[in-house]
Amino acid sequence: MQSALLRLRSLVPKFRSQDVLPANELKKAFFEATPGWWARFTWGFIAADLLVTSSMTEVTWSKWTRPPSDDEKARGETAAVLRPAWQRAGLAGVHLVFGVGLAAALLIGRSRVVRRLHVHRVPSGAAPAQLFIQGVHNRDAHGTLVPFKHTHISPGRDDSEVILRVDGVRGHWWVALSRARVNGVKVGKLQAREALMSRWGVRKGPSLESGAWVGGPVVKNI
Repeated sequence: MQSALLRLRSLVPKFRSQDVLPANELKKAFFEATPGWWARFTWGFIAADLLVTSSMTEVTWSKWTRPPSDDEKARGETAAVLRPAWQRAGLAGVHLVFGVGLAAALLIGRSRVVRRLHVHRVPSGAAPAQLFIQGVHNRDAHGTLVPFKHTHISPGRDDSEVILRVDGVRGHWWVALSRARVNGVKVGKLQAREALMSRWGVRKGPSLESGAWVGGPVVKNI
């Protein structure tokens, strides 16, 4: 149980998750995504998961019985008998581990769904550009600020998503391309992907059928 929780915790970004940018700057965000339905309703799924988990645990502990044995029947005891405590506790523990693990996985998965990307530049130009990543779990002007040169994008599972990775951080972020906005303008999946590829200096490989990405980022401090 502890090793599983530590493994899940390692997927959480190691950067500070409470970086803040001025609200007026975020109004000019480079990329805004519409998260998938599961990310928008994560808390509902977690509530249902915890409700089912608690119910199953209670039923297992208080209602899991066995038929009476032959000796018990011979003594006239025909009612079902609660199973030994170690059996009920073991199965109840399985329910709890599975339920809590599922809730944790949903929360971690939700934290890796991108809602907004913004390239932040220091006005003086003395420092390299940074990428502000705002997930579904971030509110207002809170998010994660990382050096842009340490970020990379790659193709997702299909043409509706792009994968964002950051050097030194385990795991990745999902960037949905459907119903996205680039510089405040609603665009299609193809235009959204091309805008991201252009920003990161990525180009497709020589084979258009494979769709492989072979270059980038080629920008320096943008």
